[in-house]
Amino acid sequence: MPRPVHPQRRFASLAIIALSVVQILLTQPAFASATLTWPNLLALGPCQASLQACIDEAAPGDTVQIGIDDLFVTDRYTTVNENLAINKSLTLRGAPGIDAIFTAGHGITITPPFVSLVSYSVAVENITLDRGSIVVNDATFSSTFRVENVRFNDVPSDQVAIDMLSTFGSSSNFQVLRNVIRTKPHGATSTVGIRVNPQALNASITVSGNRVDAMRGGLQQAIVIVSAATGPITVSNNTIEGRRFLAGIYLGQPVSTGAANAWVINNSISGQHSDAGSGYSAITLELHNADAQVINNTAVYGSRGISFNPVSPSVSGVLANNIVAFNSITGLMFSAGYAGLSNRNNLVFGNTANFGFVPGAGTLVTDPLLISRGYPRPTDLSPAINGGSDSALAAIGFDPFDVDGQPRVLLGTVDIGAYEAGYGITAVHETNADNIAGNFTSLSSLGDRALVPSAELVVTALHSAGESTALAQNLGVWQPVGAGNLPLAIFHENPSPVMHSGRRIAVTVPGFGLSGFLHLSKVGNIFSQYTQLSDSALNGHPAAIAVATHNYLVTGPYHDYAIGLEYSGTSWYLRNEDNVVDMQPGRSFNIVIAPALSDNAFRVVASGGTGEIPVAHPLLDDNACAAPIVGRVANPDASSPPLNTTAFSLDYRAGSDGAPGRWFVLAEGDGAPVSFPNGAAFNVILDGEQANRCRADDTIFADSFD
Repeated sequence: MPRPVHPQRRFASLAIIALSVVQILLTQPAFASATLTWPNLLALGPCQASLQACIDEAAPGDTVQIGIDDLFVTDRYTTVNENLAINKSLTLRGAPGIDAIFTAGHGITITPPFVSLVSYSVAVENITLDRGSIVVNDATFSSTFRVENVRFNDVPSDQVAIDMLSTFGSSSNFQVLRNVIRTKPHGATSTVGIRVNPQALNASITVSGNRVDAMRGGLQQAIVIVSAATGPITVSNNTIEGRRFLAGIYLGQPVSTGAANAWVINNSISGQHSDAGSGYSAITLELHNADAQVINNTAVYGSRGISFNPVSPSVSGVLANNIVAFNSITGLMFSAGYAGLSNRNNLVFGNTANFGFVPGAGTLVTDPLLISRGYPRPTDLSPAINGGSDSALAAIGFDPFDVDGQPRVLLGTVDIGAYEAGYGITAVHETNADNIAGNFTSLSSLGDRALVPSAELVVTALHSAGESTALAQNLGVWQPVGAGNLPLAIFHENPSPVMHSGRRIAVTVPGFGLSGFLHLSKVGNIFSQYTQLSDSALNGHPAAIAVATHNYLVTGPYHDYAIGLEYSGTSWYLRNEDNVVDMQPGRSFNIVIAPALSDNAFRVVASGGTGEIPVAHPLLDDNACAAPIVGRVANPDASSPPLNTTAFSLDYRAGSDGAPGRWFVLAEGDGAPVSFPNGAAFNVILDGEQANRCRADDTIFADSFD
């Protein structure tokens, strides 16, 4: 809601406001679904009252987005002091760049009415709840409910963050995707992160890509699914970490049940705790009639690893490629009756006991050599690397990404566990008196890994206060002591501004899974200010995400121009953004390309001449030590994308009042404040291992969790 107005922002152009009113009116389709923005501060049209009133005014199928709450203080923070009820097909979301924060204790209930043969589609996305919950009560016909990219700062005591329920006779499609749930100690006895409980004849359930964080406690069960329905159940790519939570993933079927396909794939659970009398584990299955595929999970540093609890089952399937290690009561437990479930290529080590487990082919019993309790990814020397079964992946149609969002099967054979080795090397390089000279800074390693002389670095400046002149410079990379030799260097293309100590630069090196190449401009691929790129990951792929950095090699020449990428026809081109100077032959550029369809690669776009563009992503939010790589791009989805010569850096800002800390692409200028052209776009590439590893290390030290 409106807050005190900053004096310097009290004045606005009435002409701009009037034009905005006209634009809003013109964009409302007469007979199609519409997007309504709340709060409407223009005294014309819908959504001028409460958010609930806006939802009530919306037609079925509309989108209601939460936008700015003040015409004069157009910041990104908007609060919602309401409990909401949704009873129609609707998408509720925060507008791009807006932190829509529901204040403490407020939540959302979704209860569409039953109408014979009528189905609904309801989605909630891109909002934050502070000790609130989202509840779905479904009694309809074949409806879809989706909760995606929602943050929960805490879960109310003895409540459920995301609770999806259905009654007998419905046929629900429940989707819980890429949410972040954090809990705090509050004396709760039954707090749950995600619960899906269809009492239907048929149901489709997908719980994927979520992060449940209980590093300080306050959680009993992370993901609970109890289903008597036929249909697929997929629980994949979830991360559950913390201390003293009772259950990580629980899948249960009542005795009278239809046949189900239960897939538990690529989940990482660390820190589960239960006493000797409990039946809960990091992964617990109580199935009666199912095909169960439990593949590539990591269940470590808890009381119990993976348990198939006593029932009278008719269960087939496979337990394969899982790391089950360092559990104080039980590692693997197979109750009698699960004879139809085979096992192979699991790594089982350091557990106090295993019950009913007869090791199958490819079982390893050696130390998995994990990075840490808070981040149980195998180190580079782990026996889990290349130790899995590719045929187990084939049985589920092959999941292309691990729990970090990195590609699977990078080194020949799938790894054991939820994490896959490979990808590239990414870290933040910091300048100091020992590695700077003139306009460059040298590096022979990146993070804890040594570089090779041929490493094709791609770099992005991170913002430093008081460095406006330096941050306005174009950056390149260099081999200062000759080809085949270290160190490498990052330099200002303009040799005059010197490199100061205390600068931070995000650096990535392509590797397995993060492809890249060295491009040379030459006669035949130069057209005006463009040079045509050629690579199988780029050609014919307008949705490809890539970033470029000029490579001076040993002898240059300099290329002191803003550069970006543009797609035309069936090819990508690298261009000088000034549209004045033609591309010259003999210029080399390092190109890094993200894996296709990766959630860790995306575009952000400037609107309205802003000087900062938020970069929202679960791996980046509240993660100051991340190292995203960003580069200019002409947005292929825009009809006439602008040229963009504005210098930029990446800046992290801590969160407050329930909003997450967030990264921004920041316009830089040596002098007066600058803005990006309207529609200026940037490609963003994240290294999931780097982002999760550094965040886990920070959390461990902050909480004394060892």
